[in-house]
Amino acid sequence: MSGQELFRHIQENALLPPQRIIFLTGDKRGPVKEFLDTSGCYYLYKPIQFMEFSSQVQAVLSGESGDESAGPRF
Repeated sequence: MSGQELFRHIQENALLPPQRIIFLTGDKRGPVKEFLDTSGCYYLYKPIQFMEFSSQVQAVLSGESGDESAGPRF
């Protein structure tokens, strides 16, 4: 199952709002980038820095992730 398929499953079953999802990807171009830009989800590009990842997870979990309507990126 791809990340896009997983995201569709989550949306179709109302499991989580997009603002509560963080994608990790190494693909910075093409359809993956377009999907991430329009998903409303947070995302990080690999390789990631552990402290950056940890702080973003904490922000998302605490609801302190900023303007959720803007489709935040990292």
